[in-house]
Amino acid sequence: MSERVEQDFQQADPTRAAWDLVPQLDRIVACLDRIERRQEEHSRAYQELKTMFLERRYAQDPALFLPLLRRPAVIPAARQAEILEEAVAAGCLTDEEADQAALLDLLVEGFHRREGRRVVLAVEISWQGTTKEVGRAAERAAIFARALGAEVIPVVAAKELTAPARRMARARGVWWLQDGRTFAPQEIPEEGPESEEA
Repeated sequence: MSERVEQDFQQADPTRAAWDLVPQLDRIVACLDRIERRQEEHSRAYQELKTMFLERRYAQDPALFLPLLRRPAVIPAARQAEILEEAVAAGCLTDEEADQAALLDLLVEGFHRREGRRVVLAVEISWQGTTKEVGRAAERAAIFARALGAEVIPVVAAKELTAPARRMARARGVWWLQDGRTFAPQEIPEEGPESEEA
């Protein structure tokens, strides 16, 4: 009989019944938070894998630079390191500048398709290019230009550029290479995703 009275009381007191659910709801919210964090981690990892795929593709197939260059040739990483070491030894660069430029994704040489002159491309590669890639391309191109004593054009090779990255690329003179299409800084379309997050 007392159980029946207790059940009747709980049914009559919805506030108490609701308070009894709070611990269960807290566990559900915590579980959903863990799932959301894992999903974000997986999304970042997937973005990194796509970028690694793109980096490998550009490194192995210089023909992808044909929209920008005639006779493109990727400069091997070992030669890039030698260029930077020689520039430091000659007093053209500081060790810090050489360390920063050493992180460049690719250095490619050839003849400018539009103007015919010999140039070098400093290429940052990402699936979705952000202001980070644009800034790095511009900074590392300037360092390699001093190291080589030659014209070095900053390029971001990306499937997509965010709208902030597009604005920055136009302002800083960074070219965009996208799936076989080349955009000079002033030709980069303004519209693009606003979010800088992957």
